[in-house]
Amino acid sequence: MAIAHPAQARATSERLLTLGEWAALPKDTAGELVDGVLMEEEVSDSIHELVVTWLVALFRTWLRGRGGFVFGSDLKLAVSDLRGRKPDLSVYLPGGVAPPRRGLVRLPPDIAVEVVSPSSRDERRDRIEKMGEYSAFGIRYYWLVDPAPARPARGHRLRRRVQLRLSPVLSHSTVADLRHHAC
Repeated sequence: MAIAHPAQARATSERLLTLGEWAALPKDTAGELVDGVLMEEEVSDSIHELVVTWLVALFRTWLRGRGGFVFGSDLKLAVSDLRGRKPDLSVYLPGGVAPPRRGLVRLPPDIAVEVVSPSSRDERRDRIEKMGEYSAFGIRYYWLVDPAPARPARGHRLRRRVQLRLSPVLSHSTVADLRHHAC
């Protein structure tokens, strides 16, 4: 299966993939499904991975003993009939419905997190395209974390279009405050 670069995606004559076919691709096949086309993902660097692993540890610590789930970037979400996304982190807060144990996930997480990449193409996708898709899918909070020192993390409460400004250093109380607001 060839992976299309965004500039080539519209010109491809390959048959479009369904969500089911995308979900069944081998685990080592990278990419997100956009309008039936498997789109190339950015290559993450060490800073990106450091931020992701730190956030996973933060959420796991906070969720321990409370319930809930945190997933990394291999969780495949069916955000619409023709689009499948893989956020850097997906968080299901305590008290909600658990996602399925296997396969494509059609249940929106409470929080989706994307660590912004430095390329303009990836930044546009994370800041504009995914925000609309995640909101329509039913994700309540969308966190954009930009590892650049001068740019703070931003959180968006998607259901009410309220923008939250998060501290550059997230804490256990930040997560607890979100749970309180999500109820």
